[in-house]
Amino acid sequence: MMDNTGASCYVYAKASGMVAKAFTGPRLAKLFSIHNLQELWHTLFTEEMPVVPQGLLARAIEVKAVKQFHKDFKKLMECYSQPADVLKQLIRFYDYENIKTIGAALAQGKTAMPELVDISPYNIIDYSKWPDIRLMTAGSVLAWYNTVPTVHQQQELDSKLDVQYLRDLFAAAEKLPAEEREPVKELFTEYYSMRNMIWAMRLKVYYNMDAEKIASRIAFLDPRAGKTDILAGKALKILNKNPENIEDWKNWKYASLLNPYEPGIPWKLNPSFVEEKANALFYQKANRAFHKYPFTTMVLVSFFFIKSSELDCIRTATEAIRLNVTEEEMAKIAGVDNKR
Repeated sequence: MMDNTGASCYVYAKASGMVAKAFTGPRLAKLFSIHNLQELWHTLFTEEMPVVPQGLLARAIEVKAVKQFHKDFKKLMECYSQPADVLKQLIRFYDYENIKTIGAALAQGKTAMPELVDISPYNIIDYSKWPDIRLMTAGSVLAWYNTVPTVHQQQELDSKLDVQYLRDLFAAAEKLPAEEREPVKELFTEYYSMRNMIWAMRLKVYYNMDAEKIASRIAFLDPRAGKTDILAGKALKILNKNPENIEDWKNWKYASLLNPYEPGIPWKLNPSFVEEKANALFYQKANRAFHKYPFTTMVLVSFFFIKSSELDCIRTATEAIRLNVTEEEMAKIAGVDNKR
């Protein structure tokens, strides 16, 4: 185990090499030029490819990519004698997703444990206690999730899990040294406030929900803050905009993210297009933060988001290969400009 200074230098150097090799930014062109799953496997991994049908190989690629990401992230974390709480909370995102999967499986009466993401030793769920959900969450911050939900309760409980994850994440960021705290919180705010806003757009456009219903379904860091809440503010400010009137959006702060308007052709807000643009901008922000704050916790925070972006692109690539989607369409779906 290295001292903190030595660990920070080693982590930055090691993570820099991993980021340089990641299939993000300019290297996406190579990922999206691959046209079969066998080649994709050999491009991503050095291990021998399993002999399985195409559909199972696509899943095997996605699962292995996730496992490799967690292995790399945990190895870098463990260079520190006391990894920052915010790093532990970042990776526990998968525990929160796992409990959603567990709740859904048990609600459907399934007896076999579903496929889950293993983040040990940082997990807060005791998976050995399956299928007793009360024992699985006992003694953890998720102890309140102690009964099998009904199918109708799942959405409400999933939302509660999302909010708790975010509040715990920001609380962990507050423990960072003063000089590291604000940049990390700013990156979190940018990412999760945009997720909130895009979710609000989807509810507005695809489900035709009114402003009041949407407001009850977005995440607040502090509900008392209303429109000034750092996570909900962006979403709340668009709730009364008409998704079929471009004039309503022209002076919007993020108008550059909107799908194009052509005079004479009816326009309608496209949340997927906005998400693609927002993803590309956030990747750039995370990449800049990685290099701007070397030898700080920000290195692994931004590394987490950069590698998560890579995972999204790998999932897109596997699915697109199976469906014979073109290289240009693949890049568009991934939400990252492969010419950058």
